[in-house]
Amino acid sequence: MNLMQLKRLLAILSWLITGMLLIACQPALNWREIHEPDGHFRIMMPGKPVAAARDIVLSGIPCTMQMRGVTEDDLTFTVGWTEVQDRHQTGLMWQAMLHGMLGNIGASVPPGTAPGAVVRAEGKTPQGQAVAMHARFIIHRNYVYQIVVTGPLHQLDATVSDPFLQSFTSDFAEKP
Repeated sequence: MNLMQLKRLLAILSWLITGMLLIACQPALNWREIHEPDGHFRIMMPGKPVAAARDIVLSGIPCTMQMRGVTEDDLTFTVGWTEVQDRHQTGLMWQAMLHGMLGNIGASVPPGTAPGAVVRAEGKTPQGQAVAMHARFIIHRNYVYQIVVTGPLHQLDATVSDPFLQSFTSDFAEKP
């Protein structure tokens, strides 16, 4: 084995060891695919979610916010959605969700944020604890969705949030 091959082998071993350490540091999450009961989306969640619904007002428009969520190892994974009766108002509802969720932690909307983009923000809980939020806010047909992971700033990173955020799929294409 020459010096070049030895360097390549050491580099590969270094990456493998780093990867194993990262995996070992992540909480053991029990990922499962969740299908929304009305059949318009599915998503991977790290545990069995609980369901909730409440009537809210977004941009002056009354609506019912549906949610599914689970908390594992101090990280909260939620998907929330509302059906917008007037499709022309989905943009207003999307903006209200985006600003409202980021405002909950005292964070601002990053310039140029577009529907579907991953938003990563840092802020504080009402109790003053440092918190991170990774989220996607999506418009699809007459639905507006928020896919959100929140948790302690030191604990939430893309390796934890991205499997959840990227797993969201709309099943509308499969429906007649």
